[in-house]
Amino acid sequence: PDMQLIVSPVGADTDLRAALEDLKMGRYLSARDLLARTGPNWALRTIRSQLLAAGAGEPGVFKTWRDEEPTSPDAAMMWGRVLTRAALAAYRGNQSQQVVARAAGLARQALHQARERWPACPVPWVDLLKLTQLPFAPHHFDPHAHERGMPWDALRDPAMHHRGPWPLLTEINQRHPGNREGHHRMREWFENRSREPGAAMNYACWLVAMGTLNPQLQVMPLYGLMDLYRRR
Repeated sequence: PDMQLIVSPVGADTDLRAALEDLKMGRYLSARDLLARTGPNWALRTIRSQLLAAGAGEPGVFKTWRDEEPTSPDAAMMWGRVLTRAALAAYRGNQSQQVVARAAGLARQALHQARERWPACPVPWVDLLKLTQLPFAPHHFDPHAHERGMPWDALRDPAMHHRGPWPLLTEINQRHPGNREGHHRMREWFENRSREPGAAMNYACWLVAMGTLNPQLQVMPLYGLMDLYRRR
């Protein structure tokens, strides 16, 4: 049979599409119910929450949800998601360092609250890793930085010498080994923040050579090639 092409990041997830439509009209109940049904399916929770935050339209709907259900781990996680997007948007929009720092602080605080609401969830750690793309020392986004061995940004693997926010990726992998978005955020850090030439491509190749548990990550070197193409 012919395959029907779905040109949408939502793909065939009709429940997610319905929740997005409700969010655009300022209603969060469908998103709340969707995430409740998703439960600890970490792969699905990560991608659904990412697309809900990106496609909601007015992010204030998540603040309303959080205010009305202050103990909800899903509301806390989604509020952290949208604040993380806002902080990155402020930075990419050339806002002042003070504005970016304040936005980053609000996002970090919200993500710490989300992490406390559901410690097993990897999503707040994914967004903490995403925040390291901002022009601040990456260890500031690690709530356990002072407890870790030094140097904070070194991986104890002779095959990977590049410095980076490895502890945050480790926290993600401990909760959901092979989390797709987490590894892409790490690649983006190497692409945008590392001063070592070729670090993003080296990371992508190292990840594949290590035998990642997630087959979706086998194409990571292709993303590195696309980054290289864009730079040239």
